[in-house]
Amino acid sequence: MRELTLEEIRKMLQAANRKANEVGKPSTIAIVDFGGHLRGLERPEGGRIANVDIAIKKAWTAIAFKRPTEMVRAIMMPDAIA
Repeated sequence: MRELTLEEIRKMLQAANRKANEVGKPSTIAIVDFGGHLRGLERPEGGRIANVDIAIKKAWTAIAFKRPTEMVRAIMMPDAIA
């Protein structure tokens, strides 16, 4: 695997923001590298500052487990209701 370029990260942030706005849920978006280090972050106007830390930790969790965070919940809490 290769490292994402800054241009790719910017495109990913733009696409994620478009999707969040389409579904009516502006969201703080974080992108991390393979080591879990932050590479890109955007918080929408008026977004809560707590969401920055949450987004970074969710991105870290996804790369650490090599799967989306929604799948991690099923692994960590198999009897949890999604």
